[in-house]
Amino acid sequence: MIPVALFGIDAEQCEEFYAELPQILLTAGADDADYEAMLYKIEGELCLEHLGIIDEWAGNSLVAWPEDIAQEILIALEVVKYPNVALLEGLLRLDEIDVPRMASWLHFLTKVYPLYDEWTCAGLRKFDLTCPYDPNDIASYGVYVALIEGFKEFAPATALPEYSLPRQRLLQLGLAAWARN
Repeated sequence: MIPVALFGIDAEQCEEFYAELPQILLTAGADDADYEAMLYKIEGELCLEHLGIIDEWAGNSLVAWPEDIAQEILIALEVVKYPNVALLEGLLRLDEIDVPRMASWLHFLTKVYPLYDEWTCAGLRKFDLTCPYDPNDIASYGVYVALIEGFKEFAPATALPEYSLPRQRLLQLGLAAWARN
């Protein structure tokens, strides 16, 4: 049964994607040692240092936020619960914060939220799904999270081979590669 989030999906193309996904992942970056090491760098209670480590991995500029802004960021990241992202909207008014940056933080802090990128959104659109990429709109990331979750739910057991990576990362890599082809 197709999850509600995937309503309107091109089911034939989806079946083709799942059949090809194990092969796609061989060349899509599923063996990225830097990414895999990053998954285990963030441990313990949430702190500003964690965000700096994640930002460095993601290639974001490091920012020295004032104490009150830093606390606002940490509290927002602490209270947000998967799959909801609406509570993060207020952070977008802060300089240097956009949705891809927040998605990186959430991804490595929770190991549940997917990274947000233009190629994966394009891959989702190839299945006739509405998935805008807007780095300044938290609602577009909310749609993206729901679609990736739908893909995880709908995936047959054989579609996602055993990797030491989160399933949403495998789907993200696969969908981005699908968009490029």
